[in-house]
Amino acid sequence: MLGRLLSEGGGVGWVGHPLWEKKRTIMSIRFLSLFVGVFLFVACDGILGPEDKSRVGTISFFGDPVVIEVPDTVQTGVSFEVSVRTYGNGCYSMGGTTVQLHSRSADVTPFDLYSGAGICDDILKTFTHKAALSFDEPGMAQIRFHGKQMPEDSLITLVRELVVR
Repeated sequence: MLGRLLSEGGGVGWVGHPLWEKKRTIMSIRFLSLFVGVFLFVACDGILGPEDKSRVGTISFFGDPVVIEVPDTVQTGVSFEVSVRTYGNGCYSMGGTTVQLHSRSADVTPFDLYSGAGICDDILKTFTHKAALSFDEPGMAQIRFHGKQMPEDSLITLVRELVVR
């Protein structure tokens, strides 16, 4: 029927027909939805936000206490656990922890993941990073915890000592 309206050359014709107007409105809405979707995807780095970026964790935060747990004494060759607390806001989630072991020392660096979002929940989040260590030589040992301090946004290193028997 609609094709016939065009071929007959008289009457209302296809362009002014009510079904054409309805179809044109639906197409406009679809185009607008597609345009808005593409704009949001490009402007906001995707619907789920940009990829998380690993950053050195904040271990000293505006005067809150630095929380590091290290045993006083450990046994030679036996694994033990240490932990350090990091701080972030709604754009952060807990990342990994790197450990570098030496004969009687270790370096522990916590990392947190930053979403890269432009707007973040203004909430204080804390993450407890744990690491398993082991020393093979008896004597005094040092564990260096590397992180950031705020509000200075500078890197700091805090040292804890323990006895290895």
